[in-house]
Order: sequence, then structure tokens, then C-alpha cells
Amino acid sequence: MHSHGRVKHNEDISKPDKRVLGRTDANDTPLEVHGNFPVTPELRERARALTGHALGHNATAVERAEVWFEDVNGPKGGVDVICRITLAVSGVPNVFAEARDSDPHRALALAAPKVARALKHALGRRGRSAPKLPRPAP
Repeated sequence: MHSHGRVKHNEDISKPDKRVLGRTDANDTPLEVHGNFPVTPELRERARALTGHALGHNATAVERAEVWFEDVNGPKGGVDVICRITLAVSGVPNVFAEARDSDPHRALALAAPKVARALKHALGRRGRSAPKLPRPAP
């Protein structure tokens, strides 16, 4: 934010404005998806969809999300893909969850509801709920 050619400092921003700065809905939350094997575009899209769905109405408390896939057994096969989801959350320590499966899509599907529960728990412990996004003027 600029005011008369200078960057506003925290003390220059009103309290109501501070509450919504950096808050985004699930579709706009920055999300990084990577792994120690090539992550397909389909898996990236699935990560965006499932993570966004898992965040639900608490998405506005999440500053950014990261999904990490790790093939722990390499070419040996078996139950070997771990999906870790980490959320940077306003006002609380990072929230994370992981799940393991032989298929990265299924590992993601198992990890997403776990991280949703962890986020709800983290926000609830602080007596907070995710702030609502301001509605656009009609």
C-alpha cells in the first residue's frame, strides 16, 4: 500500500484493514506443489482442488499452503508415497498433516481432511475463527 509515495507501516493501517490484509479465499491462497519425483499437472490441479476444499471457510486464515510428495521407496514399489500438507496460518504455528499410500492422488486425498481437522483445531484452540472476506460493494 502506498500513501503519498511512501509505503504504509503497520501503525498507518487501521485495525479493520489489518484484519483483511493478506486474507484470501481458498482459490487465491498461494499454493506450492513439489516432490522428489516429477509432479504431473493433473496432480497439481488435484492438490489445488482438494486443499482448497479442505480449507473451506477457514481459508481466509491461511497465508500460504505447500504440498510435498515424497517417494520414499523409489522404484521398489509398495506403500511408498507420502503427501505432506503444510499451512502457514495467521496468528498460530504452521499446521501440517501427512498421509501415505502407493498412489500420490490417494495420499493427497487422505492428507487433505487431516490438515482440515488440524487447521480447525489450531484456530479453535486460540479461540479464533477465520475472518470473513469483505463483500464487494453492490
